[in-house]
Amino acid sequence: MTAANPVNNRYEVETYRVDTGYCIQCGLCVEACPFDALYMGTGYERARYRRADLVQEKEVMMEAPERAVSSYFHPERAGKLPKQTLLVEKITEEK
Repeated sequence: MTAANPVNNRYEVETYRVDTGYCIQCGLCVEACPFDALYMGTGYERARYRRADLVQEKEVMMEAPERAVSSYFHPERAGKLPKQTLLVEKITEEK
């Protein structure tokens, strides 16, 4: 939710809420964000029993050690992430 602040004549965000029930993990919001404030995560399993549990607040969306972000559209983060490998590569390395 946003509200107008009459002191500085700007809109300010009061509540951060995202309904992940509508998200299809396409990444277009990450590409379109002019402030580099959005990141794709690495946890794609968002299934819940109740629809209301799909709405995430700011604290749940912030980066934390247990919730790593991906480097999608943010190559500066790629060095901090573990190397991605394909299962086929692992099988051929063993032989």
